[in-house]
Order: sequence, then structure tokens, then C-alpha cells
Amino acid sequence: MRTCSNERGCRWGLYLGILVVLSLCMSTSAVAQGDPESCLPSHWSSSFDSWCDTPYQPADDFCGDGPATSLLDAFSLTDLSAAPASFDSSLSLLGALSASGGQFELMLSYGTSALLSASHPLVAFPATPLNVEEVVQAALSGDITVTFALQVLAAWNAVEAFGGCPLTCGDFNAPTLECDASITIECGEPIPQPTISLPMLARSSF
Repeated sequence: MRTCSNERGCRWGLYLGILVVLSLCMSTSAVAQGDPESCLPSHWSSSFDSWCDTPYQPADDFCGDGPATSLLDAFSLTDLSAAPASFDSSLSLLGALSASGGQFELMLSYGTSALLSASHPLVAFPATPLNVEEVVQAALSGDITVTFALQVLAAWNAVEAFGGCPLTCGDFNAPTLECDASITIECGEPIPQPTISLPMLARSSF
């Protein structure tokens, strides 16, 4: 029988394990309603207007007066004891989306896209912004492994395969899509919801 030498880490592992299972169950049950949605890093890194309905800024003064949102501020990060020596604490949220390297950088990228999706009022994301923040905080503090955090965040991002990204026509993975590609969205304006036909996907897609 395995025992856990890190009691705090075990509590986090149990908590996050329950959290992700509940989230995935909610996502699976919502497929019939066409509700589970997510926008991937590729969307957020190229569609700055979408940021303007979240609390975050992709660049200085883009959505309003103020600097680009930093990664530390967005995730309320204070304990970086498990961050690799190469980690740049001045990294912006936009910079985290395109971070390259290994699992740690991929975790930051998926974490950022998950946070933005969870914070956008028109994206039916299966987790709250606080849920996403807690996963990244736990990984940076060492309460959970980067690998486990990446698995959780990747699972949340994977619901894009069910409902697509409602903020742009081009991000849908559904087999059929009705969308007026001529529509232009200005920052802060309501975004029309296209009609989609959801693909039938196995749970193994996660």
C-alpha cells in the first residue's frame, strides 16, 4: 500500500482529483445541451478583442488604461518555490500563452487559456477562474506536480472539442458550422452565438 510523505500535497491531490472529475462529468453531461466550451491558446494569443470582456489586458492600454496583465497578478502567485530557475517572474499573461520549453511552460500556456476562458461571460467553461488559479498556484508552490497540474488544465481545455470556442468561427472543431464570417466584433460588444452541430466524441478525448 502506498503512503504519502507530503500531507499537504496529498490533500491538494485529493482535492484537485475530485475537482477535475466533477468538472469532466459536468462537461460530459452538458454535451447534449451544447454547453461545454473553451478557447485554446491559439485563440487568445491572436484575438486580443476577446480579452476585453475579461479582467485581463493582453497589452498596455489595449482594453483600457493600464499595463498588460502579468502572470503573477492574474494568478495571484506569491509562492514560487517550485518554479524552475529559468522562470521569468516578469512574464506577462500573453507571454505565458506562447511560452515554449517543456511541461512547465505548457502548463502555463494551458493555465492561461483556461483562466481566460473561465473568466469570459460568453464561454461556458467547466471550471471557475478560482479553480484555475488554485491549480497553477499549487503547481508553482510544489503542493502538486507540474505533470498533474498540466493534466487537469489540459482536460479543461479539451472541452473545446465538444462545444468549440464561441468567440470566433474559426476555432470550432464541430463537423458542421453555420456562421456569418463577415461579422466583425468590436471590444465590449455582444458576440453572436453561431449555430453548431456537435460531434459525437468518446470520453477518451480528454
